[in-house]
Amino acid sequence: MTLMDLLFALFVVPVLVLAVLAASKGRHWSGAWLLTLAPLFLPMAEDGFLAVWYALATPQLDPHGIAGVVEPHAAGHVLGAGVSTILLGILAAWIARRPLRRGETWAWKALLVIGTVVVTIGVVELLFFCGHGLRTTGT
Repeated sequence: MTLMDLLFALFVVPVLVLAVLAASKGRHWSGAWLLTLAPLFLPMAEDGFLAVWYALATPQLDPHGIAGVVEPHAAGHVLGAGVSTILLGILAAWIARRPLRRGETWAWKALLVIGTVVVTIGVVELLFFCGHGLRTTGT
């Protein structure tokens, strides 16, 4: 079992359980938990924490680390982007667990905006930057 298999299981198993419980607990309850899991496991885990790690790690610690290799200003932007992503995920999780769970209409709209921003950034990243194997830079 690889790390990706484990992460997949950690994400998919709770989603399946929530789908089964939706009938008895209600869709606001299930939706709140689904929207809590999504920002915590997806963008925060990969984009947020990896950006923070790469900004702080030297190439000796991690081959992708940029600390001491790029200008401190650039490393600061990578660190800031990672922290912002983590905070956005925490905000989305809070909205999902509190206002959305209570059925407040503005919460759906806020999560729609947050989700649209995250998906748009992910698509741009996928198509034009890293691509997870779809597009390479030759290194």
